[in-house]
This record gives sequence, C-alpha cells and structure tokens, in this order.
Amino acid sequence: MCIRDRYQIVGSDAAGVVVRIGDGVRHWNVGDHVMVSPAYVDDQDPRGHADAMMGPFGRAWGYETNFGGLAHYTVVRATQLVPKPAHLTWEEAASITLCAGTAYRMLVSDAGARIKQGDVVLVWGATGGLGGYAVQLVKNGGGVAVGVVSSDRKAEILREQGCDVIIDRRELGMGDGDGDGDPIEYGKRLGRRIRAELGEDPRVAFDYVGRATFGTSVHVVQRGGVVVTCGSSTGYQHEYDKRPGADPHRRVPAGGDG
Repeated sequence: MCIRDRYQIVGSDAAGVVVRIGDGVRHWNVGDHVMVSPAYVDDQDPRGHADAMMGPFGRAWGYETNFGGLAHYTVVRATQLVPKPAHLTWEEAASITLCAGTAYRMLVSDAGARIKQGDVVLVWGATGGLGGYAVQLVKNGGGVAVGVVSSDRKAEILREQGCDVIIDRRELGMGDGDGDGDPIEYGKRLGRRIRAELGEDPRVAFDYVGRATFGTSVHVVQRGGVVVTCGSSTGYQHEYDKRPGADPHRRVPAGGDG
C-alpha cells in the first residue's frame, strides 16, 4: 500500500462492467464485461515480458495495492482484465482468476510441476479455493488426484468431483493441523495409505497450507518428485529435516515453487 494513500480496499477476486477507461487504454471499452486478474504487473519492465510474475515490481492486487475487489467500484490496470465468458455467472467469473490461475501456474505451467498423464498428485486442502481447482486440473490432465480433507462433508464434496483417493487427515492423527506433530511420522502414515491405494508415491505435492504440512509433503513425494507451494495459511516458516539418512524410507525431492 502506498504510504501517501492511507486507505486500502481489499479483495483479490472480482468481475464486473467497465465504466470508465484511461487515455492509454486501447483494447477495452466502456460496457465490456470482464474478470479481473490479481496479477498487478509492470508491463513496461522487460524482465517481465516472458513471464510477468518474474518482474521485480509485481504485486497482488487487493492485497498489496490500495484498490481491490470488495467495493462497488474499483481501479485496475488494463493488463489485469480478461473477457468474462457469457455462460458464467458473475460470482463464478469472479472466483476463477485468483485460485484457478495460481493452481494452473503451480501444477501445469513451465514455472510449476508440469504435470502429465498418470502423475499421482497429492492435494492438501482439496476442497478449498486452490485445492478444488487443483483436483480439477489433475483430473482433466489425466492425473491421479489424492485429496486430503478434514471432515466427512468435505470428503463427500471430493467424491462428487471424482477425486481418486480421499484421505481424512484425522485418520493420520494430524488433528486440527497446527503443525506441531512429527512431519516424518505423518509422512510415513500418509505414504502407506497412498501406496496401499495406488501402489506408488505421489510425484507431486500441491501444498498451500504451509507450516503444518510442508515437511510431510517433502517426505512423502517420490524420489525426484516435486513440491509446489504458495500461500502458507498455517505459517510461513517451513521446517523439515532434509537429510536423506534421517529416515530409511526418506524421499528427497527436487523442490518446485508456485
């Protein structure tokens, strides 16, 4: 947030109608129905031309900017706009760009895990905004989705989505997911459960939960696997034992980053 502008409108999800355009806007018109991407990037920085997220001045709109989506009117850059598909409701359109875009970048893009057909993908928080899109991307890409949830109701939602393997973290002894347990022990339990169902370890772990799960993600993926991460809703300090000799069944992956 700019120091000189001591206000902030939060919210990184939005869809709406263009009501005014600036002098430099060329491709949008008043009345256009649009979705808003939260990628607030500098389109004039050459370092961001190949990948806007790699530019040094990128921000999360509605989080690191003054304007966001939780208002009747807001201000966006032209580069943030995407045409709204006519068949989507306004609520559906607003929910796509942040979570779906992040999940796509983590799992599919060159910057992420680059999942392929047959990949077993572990998805933490599989009915959340990010996790729900992750399961759909894995399934539509021909992968095998292993979803971790925390309640019977969430497990039912995953069954409706066609998730291949559904695991309640309470079965692993992870309780409320505060991250104070032994991540290697959790990894052993989770790994045994996944191998019993599928006969192999996950190649990819999709982890936006953070502190409570990251050590387990690193432990449970197969040798040469990938952990992609963002967000860290349970804490940003990720601690884990990297030593291959720390446990005889240890898998040390190549790390990825969402």
